[in-house]
Amino acid sequence: MASTISEIAKSNDGDTEIYKVLAPLIVATLAPSIASSMNDELATISYELRNSPESLSSQAMQKEIKQFIKKRVGLDKEEVKKKISLLHEISDEINTKILTLMDVSDISNEQVKGSKQDSFESLQNRLIQIASSLETATKDLSLKMSENKKTINNLHTKVEKLENSLFVAKKESKEDFLTHVATKDALIVELKRAEEAYARYKIDYTVCFLDIDHFKVINGTYGHDAGDVILATFGKILTHYVREVDFAGRYGGDKFLVILPGVDLVQGLHFAEKMRAVIENYKFIYKNERINITISCGVAQRGQSTSAEDTVIDAEKMLYKAKESGRNQVMPKH
Repeated sequence: MASTISEIAKSNDGDTEIYKVLAPLIVATLAPSIASSMNDELATISYELRNSPESLSSQAMQKEIKQFIKKRVGLDKEEVKKKISLLHEISDEINTKILTLMDVSDISNEQVKGSKQDSFESLQNRLIQIASSLETATKDLSLKMSENKKTINNLHTKVEKLENSLFVAKKESKEDFLTHVATKDALIVELKRAEEAYARYKIDYTVCFLDIDHFKVINGTYGHDAGDVILATFGKILTHYVREVDFAGRYGGDKFLVILPGVDLVQGLHFAEKMRAVIENYKFIYKNERINITISCGVAQRGQSTSAEDTVIDAEKMLYKAKESGRNQVMPKH
């Protein structure tokens, strides 16, 4: 991989655009073939390559990809062993059933043994008895297999219900039920990923706080149902305007946080100002009545702070400064 990337880099005279084409192809080839426990690690590598395709040329990224492949192969082998073990168990069960039929057949063969002087009619009767015994055994086996199939189907149904419940639970833990953006817990996880990319590959990022102005007054005037409608609508608007690589979530109450990878402070302020203008001009309607909504925004760049936590704190300070300065504005000014 290192040799191939090096040759491509030489042939393109240092043009990094080729890495933007290679990055998604590399991610696609890394997708686990059998084992599914590698999804989180793959998501981290995918995040890093998506935001910094040129990192493909770094020894750190190549080493990380090699380690990922080695681990995936090992997990795939273990998964195959489990599948083979299961097949052996099924095979043993089938062999047991066949032996049962053979036992029945042997008993019938004992019955068929007799003198060579036995009449044709006598031999015919014994053969009929053998056939009857085999038929009975086959029916019993078929009945047991049918019962086992019902049991397996019932278990399969229960497993599907449990999997669906688990999927819903996982989704609820990552997605806010009202606004359908990420939860605070999911934001914290994504912030850690952004920080890892910053520490490893110096991919900077900016965070942006957005808070609805006078939200308590809106709840008091129009009711909490109106407040819920406004929050849900704000979530839809935010989801529409963020990029695919951005991450938006509800930080709490009427406060939202957006993580902007590969974005500096000036670009972050531009994004916040665009959102401020969109919300100010948007027609929020509740029971045929328009409610005027504005937001205040605070922005901070990771490269200008000492840690991820301080970056969030700095952005929140800017948010409160925007509110103290009259609301419906973005801080810091630029």
